[in-house]
Amino acid sequence: MVELGAAEEPEFVGGPAHKIAIFMSVFDVHVNRSPCDASVDWTRHEDGKFLNAMGPQASVQNERVLVALRRGGPATVAQGRPEGKLLLKLIAGLVARRIVCPLKPGDSLRRGQRLSMIQFGSRVEMFLPRSEKFEPAVRLGQSVRAGRTVLGNWR
Repeated sequence: MVELGAAEEPEFVGGPAHKIAIFMSVFDVHVNRSPCDASVDWTRHEDGKFLNAMGPQASVQNERVLVALRRGGPATVAQGRPEGKLLLKLIAGLVARRIVCPLKPGDSLRRGQRLSMIQFGSRVEMFLPRSEKFEPAVRLGQSVRAGRTVLGNWR
């Protein structure tokens, strides 16, 4: 974990957001998994630089793929949890030069399902509305494992 806290996310969340940023070194496995059950609203590739992905400037300057997810649907509402928006930024790094993300609008994802791979050092950022009752379950500096580490819980 390299960043954890409040941020503005105007692109999809539309305002104040919880932000969780994870750096993956060249020694890590770069498979990214869905943080929750969701459907893909849209995806977008943005060209950019290949700066060290550990720094916050990589978020806005590096090549990246944005994945807009809508959490929810009838099952989520039936469990008493609200539907919501979630934006993932898949960010290439200094060595990483390729983001593989085959998702398209309308795809359905299950929590823990593989959604992308970033080859070599990279960064993933997750944004969700601050208005949601979400509590991070990770701490700054913690090592996380795709499909195993719970990033947070909806209260």
